[in-house]
Formats: sequence, structure tokens, C-alpha cells
Amino acid sequence: MPKVTFVNEHRTVEVEPGRKVSDVAAELGIAVCREHFAGTGFGDYTIWIKGADGCVSPPGFFER
Repeated sequence: MPKVTFVNEHRTVEVEPGRKVSDVAAELGIAVCREHFAGTGFGDYTIWIKGADGCVSPPGFFER
């Protein structure tokens, strides 16, 4: 299984192919949204990850 590292949280986990990084982060208790106003859902949805070549899909339009 590919290994993905959440850079800011210093955590490396094995992830099944095809899983969403946001789902894995939520399972690990890693905040997916860093809200600017508590309880609103408005904020920064950036997650910094590293992975071996080919284990993470290329960034989409909004991810760039």
C-alpha cells in the first residue's frame, strides 16, 4: 500500500488506492478545514501531503 505523509502533522500512514485524502485525514483526527470563523465552514481547506511518485493524483484545477 502507498504511504502518504501529512507534512504539518508529521504523520505517515498507509492508504488504500482510490481513497480521498480528506477522508483519511478525518479518520486520523486531522483538521481538513481550518475555519476562519468557528462553526461556519469558511476557511482554508489546504492539506499539505507528500507521497511516492504515482501514489497521489495530480492536483486538479482548484487545487492548483
